[in-house]
Amino acid sequence: MKKISLILTFIFVAGCGSSKYNADILFEQKLKDCTQNKYAELADKSLPIDTLLFKKANIHNLFENKLIFDGYLNEISIKGYSDLLKSDIPNEFFIEFEDELGFDPSLLFPINSYISCYGILYERLKLFNEKSWQFKFGYAYNQYEAYGKMKLKSEYLKNALYEIPESKFQDILYRKVFLDLIYSDYENKKL
Repeated sequence: MKKISLILTFIFVAGCGSSKYNADILFEQKLKDCTQNKYAELADKSLPIDTLLFKKANIHNLFENKLIFDGYLNEISIKGYSDLLKSDIPNEFFIEFEDELGFDPSLLFPINSYISCYGILYERLKLFNEKSWQFKFGYAYNQYEAYGKMKLKSEYLKNALYEIPESKFQDILYRKVFLDLIYSDYENKKL
């Protein structure tokens, strides 16, 4: 009898861990789908047809690589991005990036396009709850939008950044929102 209860306990514990893992996988897949759909709409509607598909599809990776190559981003980590958000990147960096690409990529760095996917996944699909890191990140980011005056050096943005687990942050999917903000900040300064 004791062995049976131990086996049932093990199955229950393993099953609970497995469902949390499956929920994370489902969230990640739906987030990727949502962001890719939003990105495809922007890329297809905003750029010339002859623009290289590789450059459009990998714009965030290309931008991040340029930040690394030019010494503004020292490491792909939460700390590295925290330091990046504090730095002052000159306009010449962005002009050079556009020249290297051969087109103006500003429409591929939308503010709020990707973050809106969190709202969809929470409100409509209920893919995470108020105790999850996803909810805490979304809430912290909303605080940034409400009180951070959309400044990169805002403590609210830093708080949102630190809500993302380091292991998740290794995926470009979770860094895109910060890359969008950095590029959009440059665009706003041009106006």
